[in-house]
Amino acid sequence: MNELLQHLKTQQARWLDILNNEYATDTGDSLEEHAQGRLAAYGELIHIIKAIEEENGRTTKKETRVRSQV
Repeated sequence: MNELLQHLKTQQARWLDILNNEYATDTGDSLEEHAQGRLAAYGELIHIIKAIEEENGRTTKKETRVRSQV
């Protein structure tokens, strides 16, 4: 689980850098929306994993609902 969390945090930092530096594709399209979506997804995943670890494998109804939407 720790390796997964570390990977997610690394990816989160990478996409935050992309967002902050206003990267664009070869065609000039901004990656801002993609970066914001990725950051939101990584944040939710990290939150869910930490909640699962804290509850020893149990999730609350709210977290289960969030997971089903992802």
